[in-house]
Amino acid sequence: MNSLRKFLSLAISFFVLGLSAYAQEESRLKFNPEHLVAGQNVELLYTPLSSMTGYSQIPGIVYSYENFRWIAHDIMMQTDGKVWKATYKIPEEAGFLAFKFKVGDIVDHGTSLNYPFVAFVADNTGRYKEGAYAAWGFLRSEKYGRYIPDYMDFSKGEVSDTIVYHWLDQEVRNCRASNVPMASLYIEAMRGAKINNVENEAKRVVKYLLNEGSEEGLLGAMRITQMSNSQQSDSISKAILAKYPKGKWALKCRYDSVGRLKDDNQRKEAFLQLLKDFPQNNDFDSMLDAYGHSYDGIYQSLIYTDYIKNQKGNMLSYVHKMSLGGVLNIFYRLVEIPHNRKDITDKELYPFAKDLVDYLEVIKKIKPYSYAYLTDNEWEKKAESMIGNVVYLPYAEILNSIGETDKSLEYARRAQNLSNYQFSSLNELMANLFKKTSNDKELQNVLEKSVFANQVSEYQMAMLKELYIKNHNSDKGYEAYVAGLKNPSEKSAIKKVVANYKKTGVMPKWRLVDSNGKTVSSELLKGKVYVLDFWSTWCVPCKASLPGMKLAVEHYKSDKSVAFYFIDTQEFAPDFKVNSAKYLKEKGFDFNLLYDGKAPGKKVNDVLCSQVMKKYTISGIPMKVIVDRKGNVCFLAIGYKGSPSELKDEMVEMIEQAKLY
Repeated sequence: MNSLRKFLSLAISFFVLGLSAYAQEESRLKFNPEHLVAGQNVELLYTPLSSMTGYSQIPGIVYSYENFRWIAHDIMMQTDGKVWKATYKIPEEAGFLAFKFKVGDIVDHGTSLNYPFVAFVADNTGRYKEGAYAAWGFLRSEKYGRYIPDYMDFSKGEVSDTIVYHWLDQEVRNCRASNVPMASLYIEAMRGAKINNVENEAKRVVKYLLNEGSEEGLLGAMRITQMSNSQQSDSISKAILAKYPKGKWALKCRYDSVGRLKDDNQRKEAFLQLLKDFPQNNDFDSMLDAYGHSYDGIYQSLIYTDYIKNQKGNMLSYVHKMSLGGVLNIFYRLVEIPHNRKDITDKELYPFAKDLVDYLEVIKKIKPYSYAYLTDNEWEKKAESMIGNVVYLPYAEILNSIGETDKSLEYARRAQNLSNYQFSSLNELMANLFKKTSNDKELQNVLEKSVFANQVSEYQMAMLKELYIKNHNSDKGYEAYVAGLKNPSEKSAIKKVVANYKKTGVMPKWRLVDSNGKTVSSELLKGKVYVLDFWSTWCVPCKASLPGMKLAVEHYKSDKSVAFYFIDTQEFAPDFKVNSAKYLKEKGFDFNLLYDGKAPGKKVNDVLCSQVMKKYTISGIPMKVIVDRKGNVCFLAIGYKGSPSELKDEMVEMIEQAKLY
């Protein structure tokens, strides 16, 4: 073991010393001076990829490993026509640097897993800074969770536990300050690499950490013993709580105990006390995050409790202490869901929705501690994307509903900048807004792009035809016009999608009653291709998919060999039959409505739905089953992606294929 360690140490030392030489002699990224020192400036000399020609600037990112975490910084490479250069001041705490350059979709961070653009950083004495060796191991391993997201392509492989272990071994041997923070990861890597006498080494490290006595050290000892000696681990846990009653572990344990409280009032008071005892800071955030908890979770619990009890006075004060992600969660649950379900009028929702959106505009400028691996520019784009994916469309719909047309259009445009016409509901909203403001040019543009993206509703197609007739004084040529708008590759894309829905097997026999009291059965439908759409009145995506299904039904209205049945399933309400029939009538859906059966003793009607789900080991509605003439299942699709026209095309493709069986 000692001879192996000595050999590897020599090999690693040779590699570290050679890394700078490699960078200077062969790499397309060179440094001046050659050896990097923390706190000093370094000139970067970069030779871009041949595909990067034609640019006046090349953006870059420097990932600095500081205090055992990656922190990203923007740089901009400039050229004099011969050499691309930038000057970067190395942070005082940096131990290791990794580099990436990107123009458009072209990303360049070096040649391979073992030779990316990287550099070790030394102090003024020439010794590598803490974290240097560990960073080089972590950067190339996904397993330990200390890599840079979206830097290495781990689908092509990662370094072994043995490699990570030997770099951590160098870290703890050469940097005394790393012994405590790296201890548990060092033993984890040893165990993964199956190093001889690892458990003896683990006992030695645990003894060292217990004697060291800091909370970080005791936590490391507890983590190491969790896998080998649960009794000792429990004992260490108790010792940490006794010695550090207001420390990180005490916070985690208190969070767990409060979360288990069933009474809303007790849980609320306990969380409020927790906030007093453990004021939020980065160390506490990191501890909670490691166990899937967060301060956002506390504030969400407080907000939901007050919301349910209609005690809304403190809700905004809690919101203003949350991260961007936490506020988005609140918007989704307390604004978007009730907006989509129509539980509350948009007029009632608007004041709280506006408060949330106004605060999001403020907080999106503050990069969270957990996103340090993103540069400021990356975080700005990330924050806009996060907000846009949750907020802009429903907020624009609410604004439109209350008559704020200009504001609605502003947020609809922001949503469209992110979605690029890939959401039918957004396209329809924009079309309505342009029609409302008599902006025919913009209306035609959004409708044509919606058709190309295959994200268009029946109502939008009606608007497009109306606009065509207005411009041409006739509908002559309209069909050819629409055909010319469609994406030529859409047909093959639809085929690829429905290929994922293919199933085999005999459809379970069934007999159900329709809304007119008539019995319909699988036996009566033999010889037909038929579609069963399992849906429920409480299911938002189920109801959202019905306009697309209407397009499919109308497509086959003259084809007597194809039948559609809409099975109301998984309903809780005693009067669900009345409710579902009423809903379809109000929305103008002239569908064949069936009611799923209810098994004795069950609260919901889901007999046939459950049989199908059990047979194919799936769950969720809406669920669409396509059955051929012989009674065999050909396709089964779960969910709804948001486009009526796309759903109609998928249904047509599946039905036409089913006809061939």
